[in-house]
Amino acid sequence: MPELPTSPNENQTPRRHLAAERVRAAAMEMRASGDLLQVAAVLYREMLNLGILTIAVTIEFFGAAEDPDHLLAYTVYPNPRRIGIGWTNPGTIELGDDAIGSVCEPGHFSYWKNVRSQRKEIWTHYDPPEAWTHTKSGLGFDRELEVGEWPEPRVTMPADDRWHVTHVPFDHGSVAFREVEYIQEHVDTVVELAASLSLGYVRFLDFQRLEQHNQQLEIDRAVERVRSEATAMRESADIGKVMSTLYDGWRDCGLVFLAGCINIVDSDRGRYSSYVLVPPGTLDSAAPKLLVEEDVVPGLHLYRSLELDLEFARDRGWAQPDLPAALWEAPVTFPDDLEKLWGHRKTEWDTLIGCAGINVPFAHGGLFVQAPPGHRYEDDDIGLVERFADAVSLGYTRFLDLQAAEARAIALTRTAATERVRATVMSMRTTADLGDVVALLWKEMVRLGIRTPGCNIVFLDEEAGRVLEYMALRNPRREGITSTSPHMTEYDEETLIHALDTTLDEYLVEGPMTYSFTLGASRGSILNKWQEMQVWGGDFNEDVVQHVSTTLGMTGLASWDKPGVGTAVAFRYGKIGYNEPTASADHANLVRDLAQALELGYLRFLDFQRLEQQNAEILTATQHKSEFLSRMSHDLRTPMNAIIGYTRLVLRKARGVLGDRQVQNLENIQTSADNLLALINEILDLSRIEAGRIDIHREPVDLRELTAECVASVAPLLRPEVELVEHLETAINIETDPDRVRRIVMNLLGNAVKFTERGSITISLHPLQDGCELAITDTGVGIPSEDVPHIFEEFHQVERTVGPKREGTGLGLAIAQRSAQILGGNIEVVSDVGKGSSFTLRL
Repeated sequence: MPELPTSPNENQTPRRHLAAERVRAAAMEMRASGDLLQVAAVLYREMLNLGILTIAVTIEFFGAAEDPDHLLAYTVYPNPRRIGIGWTNPGTIELGDDAIGSVCEPGHFSYWKNVRSQRKEIWTHYDPPEAWTHTKSGLGFDRELEVGEWPEPRVTMPADDRWHVTHVPFDHGSVAFREVEYIQEHVDTVVELAASLSLGYVRFLDFQRLEQHNQQLEIDRAVERVRSEATAMRESADIGKVMSTLYDGWRDCGLVFLAGCINIVDSDRGRYSSYVLVPPGTLDSAAPKLLVEEDVVPGLHLYRSLELDLEFARDRGWAQPDLPAALWEAPVTFPDDLEKLWGHRKTEWDTLIGCAGINVPFAHGGLFVQAPPGHRYEDDDIGLVERFADAVSLGYTRFLDLQAAEARAIALTRTAATERVRATVMSMRTTADLGDVVALLWKEMVRLGIRTPGCNIVFLDEEAGRVLEYMALRNPRREGITSTSPHMTEYDEETLIHALDTTLDEYLVEGPMTYSFTLGASRGSILNKWQEMQVWGGDFNEDVVQHVSTTLGMTGLASWDKPGVGTAVAFRYGKIGYNEPTASADHANLVRDLAQALELGYLRFLDFQRLEQQNAEILTATQHKSEFLSRMSHDLRTPMNAIIGYTRLVLRKARGVLGDRQVQNLENIQTSADNLLALINEILDLSRIEAGRIDIHREPVDLRELTAECVASVAPLLRPEVELVEHLETAINIETDPDRVRRIVMNLLGNAVKFTERGSITISLHPLQDGCELAITDTGVGIPSEDVPHIFEEFHQVERTVGPKREGTGLGLAIAQRSAQILGGNIEVVSDVGKGSSFTLRL
């Protein structure tokens, strides 16, 4: 910044200062580089008002396009419309009735490089006449100026068009102005104006950097929202929410697009799915759903609705002029090498209709975005889509992991059901206990999602030639239906059991045959099915329904008189049969597992015993934990208090006797012991609250005095950058437990102190109609919105991605909330990340 010279005309000084302030203010109000012409216009007007009769003013800025040798020149001239002249150059901009402007980009011309590298101070030169002629031509005036004619009446034109040019440098460039002759006072004035311009421009650059930072934060937040939404997926249909969040993120980040899609390749299942989202309003909501045709063209898969064609090829993106305003999944089978589509590099290309598109492959597919016709994507756009693709990839990988975990959970659920059946089989003592087995088997099948009104188990004793058939079915008493069969008993309110002991021959010819669907079949064909452990089925038609109803002694059995499909699952000693509306191979496999439980139940019975033993051990461990917590007060607190007490005693006498390191070790012992005691007290306090063993001693309490005492206790812990503000003007007396309230207030104040590094902590106490309200508001780090609902849960701590990690057990707020509720009140919290939190205690 050049040193400001003293003007010989002191009367001009106040006017110069005011003009400089207006120039600085104009520069500070800039929001984009294009606003520099307006700033140049302000500078031009102020110079004229101060008597500097210049033909034009130019602000020369160096360092454009992040190149220190690059230059942009913003020049302002008087408006030629004053004298009836227009212009043809579209780059000439009208800046008001009195001025026009243009932007020149000399770039890396050696002349301007010399200006940058050699001219560090004020320098002057004469413009040759041809330079001024070139300037007038560049402005595109629609007629020639007459000799001495100029739109600014205060300026006298030299006859020879010879101008004296002065360049006044500042931090980021220089101000150039043309006069007929060099006047030192004018130069001094422009020096002051240039200094103000520089100050404002620095502020503008700071604002630009802040804007870029905020834009990056917005991108980070948008990417995180997509990642969170993808991570939260529970089923494939939830990818619609991911696409919606992705659409909002692209829009918020300023990405120009016509449509976008997530393409997923499932190599395990041999499927390709395209999830497409386009801006709303481009297709009627009643449009038909997408249909799929495969291999319409070799190497292509055509997604077809009744109104549009959407194509996908290995080496291209998909494209369509009129895309639907809908989200769909279009799964198709694909060749083995189709998944190689996603192995190529991240690219930007033209799609089938000539629109630009960006495709970014990730581990399980690709993310594609298509531009409107005529729009081209830049490297920044590709980088932005890459970030979103990474977020989708991370979230989708998490979803696949969750799916695998859910599959394992379903398998565990099936295993548990199988174990319960096996355990019941192993607990059998007589054949009469088969009723328990078949009742449990039916209930487990229903619990696992098989919509069957009943099931039966057939046990075969081939050597004795006898069959035991047990059937469990839903109790039809609610429908007013009873059974006349002597073999029917009511197992419980929900279940009837039909038991039949017959010969194999009678069963094959006259038995219910409910699930074999081979009435009149030969003995050998049925036995082969059972012994080979086959699975077979057939229609549960009206003849079968009538036969079953007659055998069971029931008529009008609503649960059985609907057509369906029957399935029989054989095991080595018989079969399990059931019927459902439609056949399901998955259900048949599930029942096969249950059938194996019947067969192998005894071997698993020992495993079940071990499981029972483990459960007993867990129960014993839980009881020991409860006993440990109840004894902790004496067994842990008493010796801990002794450690703390003796440490303090030694510390008082050790100072001046022991060395600094020994004293520091003692202080560390005391601090650690205090922290451990606080943890023990919190755990004990919470356990007493949960057990309902808290004694409340209510008495009149002056809350203003109690709060002031708490504030005084934490004041020494405040950082120097934090101001403590108290609004405790009103005395409030209520009937409550002072010790419990003091702990609540100290906990809330302690949290505010811990998480506030600068700013203020405000404590306000107000009376309410039926109580009082104490608010503690800080300007700390704040709490993320997703953590606010859980902030009062035991052991919950907010994960901090930035800043130092704060120590704590996660019990303080839980104890405070429980204590407030015991006292008949509650604590509420409002928080904004980066701005602070407000905890309000109402009693």
